[in-house]
Amino acid sequence: QDGAHVSYEYFGDPRLMLELPEVPSRLLGEKTIIHAGSTAVLAAPALDRVGDAFSSTKAYRTIDPNPRPHLIDDAAAYRASLREIMRYADLIKLSAEDADYLDPLGSPEVIADTLHQLSGATVILTQAEQPTILVHAGELTKVRVEPVLPMDSTGAGDSFMASLLSDIALSTPPMSQVEWIPLVARASAAAGITCTRVGGAESMPNRMEVNLAAHTRSA
Repeated sequence: QDGAHVSYEYFGDPRLMLELPEVPSRLLGEKTIIHAGSTAVLAAPALDRVGDAFSSTKAYRTIDPNPRPHLIDDAAAYRASLREIMRYADLIKLSAEDADYLDPLGSPEVIADTLHQLSGATVILTQAEQPTILVHAGELTKVRVEPVLPMDSTGAGDSFMASLLSDIALSTPPMSQVEWIPLVARASAAAGITCTRVGGAESMPNRMEVNLAAHTRSA
């Protein structure tokens, strides 16, 4: 880890080690959430499975690209295939680093708006300690991030996404900016907790901890 940036080393080729079976159609109904990202959208055969599932379902489809540049042989081909899958997404979450890799010349605001226009998906772009960008129904807003004293940012993005998905699963996808904002704030709280701990999955908070942090910050 170098400051706020984390780098990873892979042993073996995750593109070849990741096997995704075909998802039964009965599991892809309107009340299902299907999420994909990272090495699952790098290359075939996993990429093909994700594309098939996203394009043939009425489920709520979410994606967090989380690209690993050193695993990508052809950046242009990767960006093109990712955009094709994003056309079917209902929610796109990415970090400022992700956005910079997908479009090195665009500002975070422009990239978020462009992805929103691609499919009409809700787009959430995190920027570490800077306000999180939220684009929904053609409207862009920024959600404040409460400062924390970071120790290790490993897993922060996963905690953010897990918080969003758990809130959506327990209710329904928000229909307005007003409904999205508290979910984004809760997700930021979850990511913030993770950043104050050392480690990967073991540093991620449970729902009770997120509830407490979100309540404390809103008080």
